[in-house]
Amino acid sequence: MYVSLKMVPVRVESVGQFAAPNPWNGNSAEQWTVNVYDLVSETFATSVKWAHMRKERGRTVDPASRLALQNRKPKMRQTIGFESADGRQHMLPRVLDELWRSEQVPDETLPGLLKQFEPQLKRPDFKMSRRRLIFKVEAILCLIMGIACLTLWLVNRVGVNSAHRQVKPDQAGWLTRPMSEQSIWVNGDGVKLDAYVRLRSGAVQPPPGLRTYGTLNLLGWFKAQHETRLALMDDGEAQLRSSVPDSKLVLRGVVLPASQLGVTPRMLDALAQKIPNLNKEFVFVYNVDWPDEDGALHIGEEGALVFGWFGLCLQLPFGTFLLASRFWRRHDGRLKEEFRNAILHLDLRPALGIQPEVVRA
Repeated sequence: MYVSLKMVPVRVESVGQFAAPNPWNGNSAEQWTVNVYDLVSETFATSVKWAHMRKERGRTVDPASRLALQNRKPKMRQTIGFESADGRQHMLPRVLDELWRSEQVPDETLPGLLKQFEPQLKRPDFKMSRRRLIFKVEAILCLIMGIACLTLWLVNRVGVNSAHRQVKPDQAGWLTRPMSEQSIWVNGDGVKLDAYVRLRSGAVQPPPGLRTYGTLNLLGWFKAQHETRLALMDDGEAQLRSSVPDSKLVLRGVVLPASQLGVTPRMLDALAQKIPNLNKEFVFVYNVDWPDEDGALHIGEEGALVFGWFGLCLQLPFGTFLLASRFWRRHDGRLKEEFRNAILHLDLRPALGIQPEVVRA
């Protein structure tokens, strides 16, 4: 079913009557009615109109309904307008609606004021501004989706141990920087081991939670920029090295303190006597990983960044809406002041119950 986005006024009830010149018909004196209108989709306008007509049948203008209307907060879908004897309807712009509700504008002046300001009034000045409403809804939806994306990025990043989160540094840079506890997948061709030794069974005890894919019983070493670093491997790597003599070790795994692996200081001191500049504090463990290395939501660092940037971009429509709202408020305030000045220019103070000032000599 097609539903039109065009909003049209449908009279709900009459709240007043007055006599005033008709500026659209040669200023001839006419009877007018002040009405409350519902702004509904053009698709449902006819059915809503007939429903209200059945309710209004036989009903007279009740002053109490006008008083109640002016005292309650106006509904978004409702507006005030007036209707001439020949059935022509004129909706009040939003600021004039507010002035009428606050009893700052007498009914008799409405046709003249509206006629005077018609050339400068635009569609957004009336209720309900479809463009403003759609813009507001879209901005709020973008804000909600943006917050959801930023929340996913934050949960994925904060809900995991930073040392478990996998990083992908450049090989030359990683070999230059000091070692620290982290999960890595270095971008590069790998390093060549200088040598390796086989450890006795049970000499290495991986920390709880670390996923291994073989028995870690090979301890090798390779040169970095300013030191020699240890690498712990499984039997599969030994078989590969026996078949491919010049193979390189891809730096994918976890860097852990030697103390967390159960490597004794005595063993490290013995190796340091044979290997110059040996880093005894950290060990690179090849081909192991943490279950949460891709983040708490397992979307990876790159996927989390996509959500983060997408979330930030989705905040832009809401920021634009806030700036536009500020402009709209200024425009409405300026238009309201012009209406007030026009009222004073027409010398309507007696009709408004304002006593003229007495100038004493």
